[in-house]
Amino acid sequence: MDANILLTRLFRVYLLVLMGISLLAPWTYSRIIISPRYTCFPEYQSLPGSPFCYEPILGIRMVAMAFGEGAIFIGNYLKTGELDKFGLDLIGNAFAFFLFLLPIITSFVVLMTPKKGFCRLNLVTCGLAIVVILAFSPFGILTISPLKWGGMMYGLFVLVGLALEIITLLIEHKNQAKTVEIPAPITH
Repeated sequence: MDANILLTRLFRVYLLVLMGISLLAPWTYSRIIISPRYTCFPEYQSLPGSPFCYEPILGIRMVAMAFGEGAIFIGNYLKTGELDKFGLDLIGNAFAFFLFLLPIITSFVVLMTPKKGFCRLNLVTCGLAIVVILAFSPFGILTISPLKWGGMMYGLFVLVGLALEIITLLIEHKNQAKTVEIPAPITH
């Protein structure tokens, strides 16, 4: 096995593990108002000088909530036939989180079957996930906060995965260019 292929596979394994870990990290928080004379429960976090306790919401919980709410609305729509803006928002959130998770799924597929077509698919899904992350960034996913580091970590690893796929495809293209024999010109 070529050293570049082995190194790329190893790097993909690391990226998958780190993306999984980032899903277990806090992506946002739920703010709870408390009286200044009380302290936060151990499972909550507080920031110095803030009158709030913050319940961290993990990335995997956000994904589960988005898919669950979307599935409930689709079930309700199939039952009643009524379509409203709130339900469309829930389906949109579920779709956005699906695009968010595609790099994990396609990276796993590329790891199991490293074919060029799957590498290009992974390149596209990483690019789509970056677009979704940037679209969500005004809503606070990428804000710098000690309470929201999981989303930033995931975005960074998706960006690294995108760079890995670009580099891999460039190396493969360069290697193919070396192996292609150019026929000698025909002389008369």
